[in-house]
Amino acid sequence: MQWLSSKGGLISGYFATIRYAQGLLYSSNGRVVDPEQSVVVGRFEFPDSWFVGSGAAVAPDPSGGRVYFAIYSGILIFDINTRVLLGRLPIDLGSNIFNSPQSLVRFGADGLAFLTTTGQVYLVSISAIPLLPTPPQ
Repeated sequence: MQWLSSKGGLISGYFATIRYAQGLLYSSNGRVVDPEQSVVVGRFEFPDSWFVGSGAAVAPDPSGGRVYFAIYSGILIFDINTRVLLGRLPIDLGSNIFNSPQSLVRFGADGLAFLTTTGQVYLVSISAIPLLPTPPQ
């Protein structure tokens, strides 16, 4: 293994995780990083009322044009290119705020699965996640 480089400040958060897709790193705290240029190229903005906390998970889906986030408050769907929030599904993980998502994966034609820090597995049908109304053009 060979060391390439390092740069601070690209992704923050003690428990942040990253996933790679189509040349970019997607972090669980919403930042998008170009690893070749070592720069932040964008950010997904979470709704104010949705608590991200110390744990979250991200699953980019370039072929579907979406990025999925599992956070303490539930599932969020964003457009991968515009970073606009498309939909959200509240999920009650209980009163333990330390029971947060730690990994999220896409599976099959319509599935998301995430694992929490307390070992619970949640399976979600993407088509069951309510989409937000489209703003008028």
